[in-house]
Amino acid sequence: REGNMKEFKGDATLGLISSKLTLEGPIIKDRSSFIVSGRRTYADLLVRPFMPASTDLTLYFYDLNAKINHKISKNDRVYLSAYIGNDAFGVDFDGSQEGKGKGEESSDNSILNFGLGYGNLTSTLRWNHLFSDKLFSNTTLTYSRYSFNTNFGLTSNQTNENTVINLDYLAGIEDLGGRIDFDYMPNPNHDIKFGTSYTYHHFFPGEINQNISIVSADTSQNFSLDTTLNFSGNVKITPKWKIGFRSGYDFDTKELSYTSVDIYRDLHCWEMLFHWIPIGFHKSYTLTIRVKASVLRDLKYEKKKDWFTPDFN
Repeated sequence: REGNMKEFKGDATLGLISSKLTLEGPIIKDRSSFIVSGRRTYADLLVRPFMPASTDLTLYFYDLNAKINHKISKNDRVYLSAYIGNDAFGVDFDGSQEGKGKGEESSDNSILNFGLGYGNLTSTLRWNHLFSDKLFSNTTLTYSRYSFNTNFGLTSNQTNENTVINLDYLAGIEDLGGRIDFDYMPNPNHDIKFGTSYTYHHFFPGEINQNISIVSADTSQNFSLDTTLNFSGNVKITPKWKIGFRSGYDFDTKELSYTSVDIYRDLHCWEMLFHWIPIGFHKSYTLTIRVKASVLRDLKYEKKKDWFTPDFN
């Protein structure tokens, strides 16, 4: 749909859980126009009065469409359009606010955060050109981006124990493309279409897991403090290669804790898994090549070496 080139118009729609607003009108009368339309849900705002003081809920989606078109001449016309959309869900819990408003005091001071969201962004620039009554061209440049993210966090401060846990994940794809198409009609009975296109894909898959834990204990007879740092992650290098790792550092012994590396390779109908523990009492490795189909999982090749094998180094 294109905007009105002669007069300004507006339209608003109010609903129980969403609303929409559309505006359109001329930029240069009879030559260029615009149209903008936006929508948002507000279920989270409606339920907020019924939620406990300790819990904050995020639950909505919104989208925005915009388009501009301009007549350069009787043979040329330009269009610019864009779309943005986002869905969000999240829960924030604050234990210190539990029972607030009822005259009660909470002994829980933990904080919990969880979020989940994904969104799209697309834009298009298009140029239509009429060479003659028989030849027409359409040139288009496009950009699009899709992303998905999730996060989790926990903070707990107790008398004898402090815990902090955080996890974040982000993945998506970004495309940049160009295309030109021609329509040729030598006569009313024949129609020839030809053209070319190019698209650049940028994938950013990734998985990051981080876990930091600090634990301390104190009694009247003695005092001890144990501090550890743990981290792990999974990285998808290509659509067929994935590497995972897990390790940590013990500040008390000043040594690395349990460490492992996992390498995965997609072999179409088969898959390869390599599990390696490079240090420590459980030093070992396992190489497995097997069929993907679950009913044929017993069809595999497996090679193992572990700490009690005499020739393992």
